[in-house]
Amino acid sequence: MVNEDFTPGQNEEDILSVLSEGRGTPNLLKSKTGLNGQQIDYALNKLIAAGWVKKVTTGLYELKEDPRVPDESDVGDVDQLRSAVDDAREAHEELNGDDLAEALDRLDELVRDIAGYYDNA
Repeated sequence: MVNEDFTPGQNEEDILSVLSEGRGTPNLLKSKTGLNGQQIDYALNKLIAAGWVKKVTTGLYELKEDPRVPDESDVGDVDQLRSAVDDAREAHEELNGDDLAEALDRLDELVRDIAGYYDNA
């Protein structure tokens, strides 16, 4: 189970960054992060306990889940965003205040969805 309340420190962030690219060994993590062996072991143990990292086998780790990265399905569709922008442009060109206000409201909602996605990423 993933601990969504866990807040990674800088060492854990560095390890998460490396593991987001694929599996890693402590030696790989040392070379990519500049952390020493003790720091790597401590950070990995914290990440494993939080359920964010999985020990695949002796000396091999992978990112299990980062709850800060929401599922892409939680984000508004880019086509919806483009459509709202096109509607806003058209309403602006036609000087139609009601349609412009509606398109801007849709844009605002979509941007808030996207911002929430990236704020949690």
